[in-house]
Amino acid sequence: RTKPVRHSSHRARSSSSAAPSSFPRSTSNMARTKQTARKINNNSQSVMTAPKRSVAASAARKSIDSKLGVKKPYRFRPGTIALKEIRKYQKNTDLLIRKLPFQKLVREVAGQFKTDLRFQ
Repeated sequence: RTKPVRHSSHRARSSSSAAPSSFPRSTSNMARTKQTARKINNNSQSVMTAPKRSVAASAARKSIDSKLGVKKPYRFRPGTIALKEIRKYQKNTDLLIRKLPFQKLVREVAGQFKTDLRFQ
């Protein structure tokens, strides 16, 4: 069993007499980037490094796109448009299926369970 962790009070952290932490606090809130494991050739050790991107390739692609006037279309993240459609269809009261085709479908399905049904 592990013991519950007790956090120090706010006053203890703000006092200047406290010992400095072994991990310095970062003042900026930068976004984290994905790390990939890469092997070093000389020692065969795994080292975590940021993925490298070819600057020349991206610059060449940008120059070609600017010459052709091709603008990359904005893409929503997967599921964003689906959620937007769900909100849209939950707000309105319009019928999604026309009345007559739906009535025929209901009659057909009900006829499979019991014959001689009459609808009002």
